[in-house]
Amino acid sequence: MKYIVTFIFFLCTQATFGKVDTLYHSLYFSVGYPFGVGSTEFFNTYEEITSSKKHNMKVTSVLEVGLKHIIGECSRVGMSASWLQSNFKDALHQKIYPKSEDSPYRYLSEEITINDMRLLCLYDYCPYLKKQFRTYISGGLGLNISNILWEEYIHSPLKWDLRTTGTRVSKIHYSILYRLALGMELGWDQKHADYLLGSLILEAAYLYDFKKIKMFTDFADQFDKVPIFTTDKVKMLPNYFTFSIAVSLNMKHYLGRTTS
Repeated sequence: MKYIVTFIFFLCTQATFGKVDTLYHSLYFSVGYPFGVGSTEFFNTYEEITSSKKHNMKVTSVLEVGLKHIIGECSRVGMSASWLQSNFKDALHQKIYPKSEDSPYRYLSEEITINDMRLLCLYDYCPYLKKQFRTYISGGLGLNISNILWEEYIHSPLKWDLRTTGTRVSKIHYSILYRLALGMELGWDQKHADYLLGSLILEAAYLYDFKKIKMFTDFADQFDKVPIFTTDKVKMLPNYFTFSIAVSLNMKHYLGRTTS
């Protein structure tokens, strides 16, 4: 892996000319806090099935690694990979016959886990590339690979209850997404060519995922009459904002050490 990275940046270096204190090739590591995460379409139907009012997903921090390379006076291109895990757990007692006051109750336990791996191609517009402190606007387009698992456990006092335990969703889904960001890079005092650390980066971003999934297909045999929603596609975690902090490394410094 080390030799592959070295080779890629060697090719980039051949096309780069400029001052030695410019951070032409950078590798960055980022941790972001997501907020505004929701799945309204999904939870509207989920409430219809389970009678639960719980609608909030728990999400981890967004972990990201990326590479960037300067291609002009104000432009950079790059690529990134990020990971986000979303979890939902719920447990409740539900009336088997909702309109009856004497209805027995079934017990429901729900657990949904979504692991998203996002691969993006990036373009940055940065008018102050050669300054120690610089702002930039970034756009990205790429692929989201989602691993989705929904497990449902049901205990009912009725032996003939149609609602039974099972795996409701277990699939890998691919979708297109885009990302817009505004960031600020705070460069260190040392010259970039002589120093491994590149910059401290603060960034606010918005992400939209075009993911639409059939989440309720497995419920077709869980009711007397097949509900319409079993064929519907719903948006799952379609969009959210992040605020992140990152550190970039000077890959020219790394390449100089590996090729010397």
